[in-house]
Amino acid sequence: MPATQSIRLLGPGDEALLIRLAEKFYNSQLAPAEAKALLKRAEQFMLCILEGNDLAGFCYFHILPRWYDGVNEIFLYDLEVEGEHQRKGYGRRFFRKIFSIAKDRDIPIIWLLAKGSNATAMQFYEDMGGKIQTEEAVLIEFYPY
Repeated sequence: MPATQSIRLLGPGDEALLIRLAEKFYNSQLAPAEAKALLKRAEQFMLCILEGNDLAGFCYFHILPRWYDGVNEIFLYDLEVEGEHQRKGYGRRFFRKIFSIAKDRDIPIIWLLAKGSNATAMQFYEDMGGKIQTEEAVLIEFYPY
């Protein structure tokens, strides 16, 4: 019998789950106090897909306010589905949840950065309604210290 599947929006009280998630997807150790502080941030959202007790996928995004016109945007920072859990519709479920959150908060724009060379991801984003911008973008990072 297949494991129960659920998508979950993390919030206060989900510190243990966030700690597990940080270790599994980022190979990062997160202290309980750090997890608690992260889950209190109103501008960020973390979703996970659970197959029974197994973390199958994770999605992390932020609401970015545009002060000059009052139209907020969502920046999708990360979306990952574990290899053995891919091709089960989890990416689509993440996007449906993000779209629902955007609609509930009247946020008309969602954007993300992706490697153009990842044909599978690019096709998936297009299938989900994403419009690939034709203007070449360059990611520039700064490390001030």
